[in-house]
Amino acid sequence: MKDRRIEARLDAGAEETITRAAKAVGQSRSSFVVAAALREATLVLRSSDVTLMTEEQFDTMLTALNNPRSLPVLERIARQPRDYKVE
Repeated sequence: MKDRRIEARLDAGAEETITRAAKAVGQSRSSFVVAAALREATLVLRSSDVTLMTEEQFDTMLTALNNPRSLPVLERIARQPRDYKVE
């Protein structure tokens, strides 16, 4: 059930463009805007879940992960008691 509402302020030119595009694909303006926003949101979220790098960068990262440097300061901090429960 659609029970949420989003409002937006836009200039006349943007409104006209959106209205014309919605009519061109046989959708209401509201349905068109929601579909476009969902497509864009999906692309943004998908790209935030992916890290692109070259093969050389990937190999460098794997080497660093497989051969970690000793960092005494971080090791000491990691051993300190925490104020929260780690599950």
